[in-house]
Amino acid sequence: MNYKEKLTSIQDDLPFDYWPNVNEETDDDDGDGLFFEMIDQLIAIGQNGEAAAKADIIQRAVIALNVMAEANPGLIEIEEQEDICEMLNGIAAAAGLDMSAYKDGKSIADQWRTW
Repeated sequence: MNYKEKLTSIQDDLPFDYWPNVNEETDDDDGDGLFFEMIDQLIAIGQNGEAAAKADIIQRAVIALNVMAEANPGLIEIEEQEDICEMLNGIAAAAGLDMSAYKDGKSIADQWRTW
């Protein structure tokens, strides 16, 4: 599978159809929500895009999740936290990021998340 196919496959397999995006800095032009938008942006940046730019896209998604979790206590419980971190790790790996560079390889989200 090539870069785009890997990310599209993850997008197709997300366990939900929509997760709203509260991050006003992003442009969710097709209204499909936070995770889909993040993957669309990673696809657009391409396989040869800079790792820092890819990490920034993921960071913006994690910060948006922080905002949602703060506004809705209980939204992201322990089980969901683990699932979301696992999803973000899969997305980051498919985007070509070296997971060992992030929080001792635990989760890319750990460096930004507050949930």
